[in-house]
Amino acid sequence: KTSMINAFKMADEVLLQGLLVRALEDHGYRATAASDEHDARRKADELGHIDVVVTDVVLPMGELAPMLRDLRARWPKLAVVLMTGAVSQAAEPLAAAGLTAPVLGKPFRLPQLFAAVDQALDEILR
Repeated sequence: KTSMINAFKMADEVLLQGLLVRALEDHGYRATAASDEHDARRKADELGHIDVVVTDVVLPMGELAPMLRDLRARWPKLAVVLMTGAVSQAAEPLAAAGLTAPVLGKPFRLPQLFAAVDQALDEILR
């Protein structure tokens, strides 16, 4: 891993969000958290560059597909990892955003998260 990777984590569960941000940081990423679409867009503007987005499929406020399309328009090599309690929920927003991405079914273990982030980054850099 390199400290140059900016990981962006979105979740509505504050405890889970904090745990995953800390885990990503401990794994060598610079991680930033956002709680909803508006917060994500604002923080993306502040960061200036994002390498990977790790997000729940269902956002507390906002829509995932338009946000991912907009972020991908700004950063064409943006990697995405989706988390969901129902893996079948991921197909629609991915198709709507025109993306493919690893999907983590909840609950998952941290090594699965790290593997999914690494996979998403590897695929986008090919």
